[in-house]
Amino acid sequence: MGQRYHGSVEDLLTNLESMKSDARDRIVARRQQLAGTRGVLVEEWPTNSVQEIVERELARRRPFIDKENVGTIGHRDTVIWLGLLALAVTRPDDTVVFVTKDKGFLGSKGDLHSDLEADLAQHGVQASRVKAMPDLFSVINVLRTQVEADQRRATAHAAIRQALHEYNKELMALQWGWEFDLRDGGLARPDIDADLPPEMETVTVSFIESEFDVAVEPSVAENDKPLRCTYKVDISFDGVMTKSEWYGNDYSRLELWDSDLNDQYVSVEAYRVLELIAEVTYDPAVEEAHVDHIVGSHVVSDSY
Repeated sequence: MGQRYHGSVEDLLTNLESMKSDARDRIVARRQQLAGTRGVLVEEWPTNSVQEIVERELARRRPFIDKENVGTIGHRDTVIWLGLLALAVTRPDDTVVFVTKDKGFLGSKGDLHSDLEADLAQHGVQASRVKAMPDLFSVINVLRTQVEADQRRATAHAAIRQALHEYNKELMALQWGWEFDLRDGGLARPDIDADLPPEMETVTVSFIESEFDVAVEPSVAENDKPLRCTYKVDISFDGVMTKSEWYGNDYSRLELWDSDLNDQYVSVEAYRVLELIAEVTYDPAVEEAHVDHIVGSHVVSDSY
């Protein structure tokens, strides 16, 4: 039920204005809270130059329209039109969402009007950066969909990083050096080329660590198709080399660890940062990833 109000008209108007202001502040705060889940900012509308509006009217450029017996209409829409241009120009790295159902701003398919797109292009703004949506509910639904996709992507990437970390055990067991092949008497190539010299014998991995950053293609894992994951690993190798080989040549990419391992050999080490490309299978049903195999590699650095 309503309540009786006792007081002057001035006091009533003051109270109503205060209530309106409080309600507006609550609405704005709630919008910012919802939008902030994806770093969205609800901006104040930019101010317009009076000269810009007058020149646009004189040139009869949209949204000014000639109407019989009326003259021209479109001042309000021009303020909106120019404000949208200003907002898009001042935020070159952001997507601008324009909430409107006004057909004066829209094309036949609900996208931006071709004249508005032309004005954006004239200001150096790609029209694809300005999205027209009919209402705030549509904006929130799009944000919700994107948030859910981001959450799925984050879960997948965490599982992929864990799988790559666990795959280090498999990498340690690979052949990294040039080993003597008993079948033909030659040297068998390493499983992964870390640019180690063939003269470095009995190569083993003493340390391996995968770096955190992983580039995943495609970025969204929605099925059981293999993903290509590019990442870096830091590896230390131990090995031996004959004394005559070590002292008779320049191995600047190796380090001497023990100059007198025995009568014939010295102990050496190598440090490498490798960029690896792995095929990974991710199962979204159980949120687990598995490394299938390494499909590419190259040496990034000799130290880490």
